Amino acid sequence: MAFGKNLKNWLIRNLANRYLAVITEDDILKITRQAWFINKRQLSEEEVAVLVDEAKALKTSFLWEIVKRDIKKVATEKMGAKAKTADDVVHGNAIFYALGLLDEYLERLGKL
Repeated sequence: MAFGKNLKNWLIRNLANRYLAVITEDDILKITRQAWFINKRQLSEEEVAVLVDEAKALKTSFLWEIVKRDIKKVATEKMGAKAKTADDVVHGNAIFYALGLLDEYLERLGKL
């Protein structure tokens, strides 16, 4: 019985690590009134300017429009014709929500 439990724990740990990225507060871009930080390192003014320019460029790019349309199509299909369970509708809504977050993030960065 212990072998089965150990195998189960090992599988959960190793498979989950492959598919679930563990992101900490240090891994994300942190913007304060004084500075921008990644991994507790303050970004230089040049790095900040590059990030702002890249956010503006991506937000207004044709590539971003194509990506958004493709993601919206997947979400719509997941919630409509391909939906088999109520969870499929929830997952489709989650996709729309995540896409909205990405759009808002780019919008905010581009305005800073």
